[in-house]
Amino acid sequence: MKKSMRLWVLPAFMLFGGVAQAYDAELAATLHEQVTGKLTQAALASGNAKIGADKALEMLAKKQPVLLLDVRTAAERQVLAFSHPDAVHVPLDQLFQKQSLDRLPTDRPVLVICHTGPRSFGATMLLRSIGFENARWVGGGTVAIARQLTPKTAP
Repeated sequence: MKKSMRLWVLPAFMLFGGVAQAYDAELAATLHEQVTGKLTQAALASGNAKIGADKALEMLAKKQPVLLLDVRTAAERQVLAFSHPDAVHVPLDQLFQKQSLDRLPTDRPVLVICHTGPRSFGATMLLRSIGFENARWVGGGTVAIARQLTPKTAP
């Protein structure tokens, strides 16, 4: 009985597992053509896409013209929110909607931040690919900001 059970489990898993592995090939081709083609090694290694938490805090403290773009979820923001006047919260899943993109300046740096950095890195690379060359991601995210904060470094 156990042996016959094994014989049908594998084909069933392959049949139903294959369905779960499907993806949108047309969307993937569009993304490759329109977005990832612009994310070349040279663009990623240009050196000006990342900013350290210390430099970000310094820019904010000196009141340099900059926008802090928080791409974390609303729940994450409840744990640690930025009350800086140049901070905007747009969750990553809403960032590429027209009304969200219209809120971003093109004439000053946009510092993109998330919890630890990966989402802000991705958002920054995608923003740069559509023309926001002023976008930079804060390495280490809010965790790095919290580690750098002291009464002297707080904006």
